[in-house]
Amino acid sequence: MSSSPKVLFSTGGVGALISQLAGSLQPAQLDAVVVGVCAAAVLVNVVLRTAERRLSRWRA
Repeated sequence: MSSSPKVLFSTGGVGALISQLAGSLQPAQLDAVVVGVCAAAVLVNVVLRTAERRLSRWRA
C-alpha cells in the first residue's frame, strides 16, 4: 500500500506549511520550521518528564 506525500500533509497547519515550503524550494525556511517543530517536541517532552517525576514521588 503506497501513499502519496499529499496524503501525509493536512490542508492547514504545520504539515501544510512544510509541504508548501518544500514545493516552493525554500530550504532555509523549511529547515527553520522543522527545527522549530523539533525544539517544541523536545520542550514538551522535558516538561512532561519533569511533571511525571514530581507527581510520582509520592509513590516511592
